[in-house]
Amino acid sequence: MGNLYLKSEKYDTALSHYKLLLETSSIQSVERRSDLYHNVGACYIFLEEYGNAESYFIKESSLIKPTDTLSIIFNKSDLATSYYEQYKDSLAIPAFKEAYRLATLFSNIQAKASTSLTLASVMSDLKKYKQSAFFYEEHLKWKDSLNNINNMSKLLEKDKQLALALKKKEIDADDIQYLMDCSEELDEKEAEEYGYEQPTNKKISKVESTLLGDDPSSLLYTKGT
Repeated sequence: MGNLYLKSEKYDTALSHYKLLLETSSIQSVERRSDLYHNVGACYIFLEEYGNAESYFIKESSLIKPTDTLSIIFNKSDLATSYYEQYKDSLAIPAFKEAYRLATLFSNIQAKASTSLTLASVMSDLKKYKQSAFFYEEHLKWKDSLNNINNMSKLLEKDKQLALALKKKEIDADDIQYLMDCSEELDEKEAEEYGYEQPTNKKISKVESTLLGDDPSSLLYTKGT
């Protein structure tokens, strides 16, 4: 229920729900308690009560397993956001960079894309434009990788559907030719959309103005149920 309130931007109601669970429930699961600490911290971020957010992200960090790299990455990013919004740059910047460093060593591409974009935004705020451009280029690289993976998944699914149809003999020769023609059309569209046949060669001399509006708290996500 709390997550529904949070997604509906009813942050006070979501916060009350999460805190009631923490105070009245005998939650045995460490993972569940960690999720609740995280979500309470997220509510405080959106309510702009950054000191409270910081304290709950710290509580969350104490319960994350050392092997749960993805949770560590996002916890560091969230904690860094709470520091940053309190002008604790000496704590925030190292935490943002540590989240990015861990993400580069981890297999999750979304984490790489998110942490690099956040650092690009932060460095732009600090008027460190060369660093901002570097991290933004990293973000574009990982974003392109995500697009390619999504595109490959679509192509694999399309091939799977065609193979199943052939196996079940549910289409005749004319239908097969029609599907193949559609397939080629889709391939051309996807190639054009994702730039497979065109060199990307993206050069950024400065971060686009739209990046200035990116909120570091965009890394926040809802955990648990």
